[in-house]
Amino acid sequence: VSISLPLRNRTAEGQLGHALVEGRRIVTQREQLEQLIQVEVRNALQSLTTAEARLRSAAVARADAEQQYESEKRKLDAGQSTVFLVLERQTALATARGNELRAQTDLNKAIAELQRATGNSLTANNVTVQVR
Repeated sequence: VSISLPLRNRTAEGQLGHALVEGRRIVTQREQLEQLIQVEVRNALQSLTTAEARLRSAAVARADAEQQYESEKRKLDAGQSTVFLVLERQTALATARGNELRAQTDLNKAIAELQRATGNSLTANNVTVQVR
């Protein structure tokens, strides 16, 4: 008499199935993280480009405001303008300078964000980390 019983290790099969599912989950999680990093880098690059353009525009506006202020002062000296107009030009110049500084600050923030997104913050700022 011969009896044949299929011996299956259900515990091992269950663990294998769990490991396969966990492996797929890890792969999916990694892909999502890579996509998130790509989006962050693209956004940081776009912010940098925008900030550079804003700074150029603000610098031109400041230069124009300086010229207008100087011109208005010369007109006042020649008796062809009023103190009120000179003060208006001076206020416009101060505003333009403030806008330029704000644009420079925004550019610096955009650079820092790009460095963070690309993982280059420490290298770009000459920082070395020593592990003891």
